Parts: sequence; C-alpha cells; structure tokens
Amino acid sequence: YGERLDELFAGTPSLGAVRLALVHSMTSESHKIMVMDVKCAFLYGEARRTVYIELPHTDPRYGDPTVVGKLKKSMYGTRDAPQIWAEHVRTTLASLGYKQSAYQPSVYFHPEKSVLIVVHVDDFLCTGRSKELEELHRNLAEKYELKKTMLSLEDERETKNLNRVLRVTNEGVEIVGDPKHSEILFKDWGVTEHSKEVNTPSLKELEIKVASGEELGADMATKVRRSIARVNYMAQDRPDLSAVAKTMSQHMAKTHEGVVPLLKRCVKYLKRFPAASLLVPRGVPAEIGRAHV
Repeated sequence: YGERLDELFAGTPSLGAVRLALVHSMTSESHKIMVMDVKCAFLYGEARRTVYIELPHTDPRYGDPTVVGKLKKSMYGTRDAPQIWAEHVRTTLASLGYKQSAYQPSVYFHPEKSVLIVVHVDDFLCTGRSKELEELHRNLAEKYELKKTMLSLEDERETKNLNRVLRVTNEGVEIVGDPKHSEILFKDWGVTEHSKEVNTPSLKELEIKVASGEELGADMATKVRRSIARVNYMAQDRPDLSAVAKTMSQHMAKTHEGVVPLLKRCVKYLKRFPAASLLVPRGVPAEIGRAHV
C-alpha cells in the first residue's frame, strides 16, 4: 500500500482548455475546427511491464493450461495503458514540431503554425488554418486509424466532442451540454410533458429554507444528492444554473427536507429550458485566442 502508482494517472484537459481552443478558432476567418477520434488508441503503445494474459478464443492453443500470452502492446484494462498512450501522443506530436503546454499537459501548440490541439485520451480537438489542419490529419493518419470531422461554414456545421455538441453558426461556435442530464432529472422527479414549468431556477424564499425540516432518510438523501450533483455538472455549460447549483451543493453533506422544493423548482426550470448554449463569437482578438497556452 505504500507503493506509489504513478502509472495509474494520465492527464486530461480542463473544460477551460476546450473553450480556449474554440476561442482560438474564432480569431480568424481562415480558422476551422477539426475533431478526430483515434480507433483502438491504447493498442499503439509498447507495453512497459511484463503482463501475461489468457489466450483469446481465436488462438488455436486456447484452453491449453500450459500456455499464456505475453503483451507486446499496451491493452485496454491494464493500469498503465492511459499513461503509455499519453506518452505516445506526446512523442508523435513532438516529432511534428508541436510543443506541450506548460499549464495544460493535454494541450499542444506549434510555434510556427496556427494550430492548437486539445487531447482527451483518444479525442483530438484541433483549431487553426484549414491547410495546416489537413496537414496535421495527413501526418497523424500515417500512424493512427482516424475518424475526422471538419467544422466550418463550408464544411460540417455540427459534431460531438466529449458529450458536448459543437455547432458552427454565422455568429460563431456554440457549445451545448449533453441533453441527457435534463432527461434523467425529469425521469427521477416524475416530470412529464404536462408538468408545470417555471421561468427561473430559484426563488429567494426557497433558498433560505434549504436547511430547514428533518434530515432526509438514506434513500431520499441519495436521490437528492445525485440530482444536485447532476445540476452541478450541468452548470459547467450553463451559467444560468450556477447560483442554484452552488446553493444546493452547500447542503449535500446533510440534506434536509428544505432543499427538495428548491431542487424540484430547478427541475421545473429545466422543463422550460432543457438545453442552453454558450456562444464564442467571431472576431475574438488573436492575442486572447493564444493566451495562457
């Protein structure tokens, strides 16, 4: 238990890094957004440890108790696979002239090109000039099996990245959170198409009563905490939920009956506004788009 297991950890980008890339995409009319997905990403890296596995069913020696397989490549399910893949990506991008951000290890930039890359495991979110993005795709396609989507007014208009919808419009690029979270809340709290809707997620008189009443029983407390956590997650993409999420989150340790009316009102508000988008407008100053990389 005293052993330090650094290989368990591999960096992932913050939501702020994703937004920075989208801001960068709006600094020039010549910039586009490219989303790439690497198939079977973990299988590209070389195994760093001795790991034995049972032979697959397709091997003619399957079932022989005297024979096992030894991994040459990293494999899904092994604890160091994410870090091996992250190092493989770093080496590959370095060979193409890209440098790793000092602030965000999952962010890469090129000193002489406009391209900015945000890597989340096997998902690449890239922004920059069209020709440079196409060059990056060609170079990576020589090493990896890729699925690519180009976003601009001349290409595709919409795609998904990290369960968020990215949508290009004449005004800029929109970020829309995953709508499934609203649907789950509706199901948990019995909201139907005929349920009442409200125009605000909170009321002052409900906020001051969140700690009132009896402490909730175990089952109800778990349900309430789960829902508050979901609203809290949604608030990352929805500033309109930030205040009510903060108020409810302060009472997750000890949940009382008073927090339920506020939570139900928030769900009724989501019934009225189940989805919202953040807009990164066109014409962002270039110095902002490259700041803090």
